[in-house]
Amino acid sequence: MSSPTSPPTVRRSVAIPSALVDKAIEMAPERLRRNFNQLVRAALEEFVDRRKEEQFASDMQRMADDPEVQAEVRAIEREFAAADGDGL
Repeated sequence: MSSPTSPPTVRRSVAIPSALVDKAIEMAPERLRRNFNQLVRAALEEFVDRRKEEQFASDMQRMADDPEVQAEVRAIEREFAAADGDGL
């Protein structure tokens, strides 16, 4: 039973090639080598973080390519052009 402060836990059964498990354990930090559950959790957290970063970069690129956003950036640059000359 989980305590009121711990997040809910989901149990899943997965099939993972033994060579991948062996390589993951071999490459894992020492603290994760003896706890496969924690290793899988860390790997999934890293995967989610990387996907969030990739999604953010994709969203930023899409904004940078958007003609309306480009026009707005040029307008803002014009508004602040005077401040560029005074060192701000």
